[in-house]
Amino acid sequence: MPLLVLAAIIAAIIAMPEGASSNAGYPVAQKDDWTRDDMRAFTEHVLALARQVDMGGIPPDMAVAVAALETGWGTGRVYHNSHNLFSVLRGSVKAWPGPVFTAKGQDHRVYTDDRAALVDWVRLMHISKYAPALAKAQLKDYRGFFQELQRLGYAGAQSDPGQGQNYAAKLEARLQQALAVA
Repeated sequence: MPLLVLAAIIAAIIAMPEGASSNAGYPVAQKDDWTRDDMRAFTEHVLALARQVDMGGIPPDMAVAVAALETGWGTGRVYHNSHNLFSVLRGSVKAWPGPVFTAKGQDHRVYTDDRAALVDWVRLMHISKYAPALAKAQLKDYRGFFQELQRLGYAGAQSDPGQGQNYAAKLEARLQQALAVA
């Protein structure tokens, strides 16, 4: 990852205001209480961010699927308090020097904005235990990418064992929903 990108992430962390922040005007909804408009707005938002950053070979719609599942289409509490699109935990790969938001006993990284969260997630996909999933992503093997994330214990499998057992299938469902509304 280019040093300028890492410097931008560090600068964004240092500039992070204390306390919670809102995200792109997405309302906080109950689980599974999403409209087509919610899904379309969130999909377009993440796709627009993906056009701004080096995705390192990860197709943007794969990122949309993971972000949609991890944030409840941008309506989740963790996301609204952290800009954490991917439920990245404090200790993922190495110690996180920035602020955290604690939910369900887990410390989630807090980002200054959604773009910083996306950049960090792409970086983590390349340098962490999830790197083997990248080969599938780069071949646009969506099912293989999602299955590898599940096999390797990505966030859902760690924080919600029930979700972890069906994580790949849930990601595929979110991808299909995103494609249907985009």
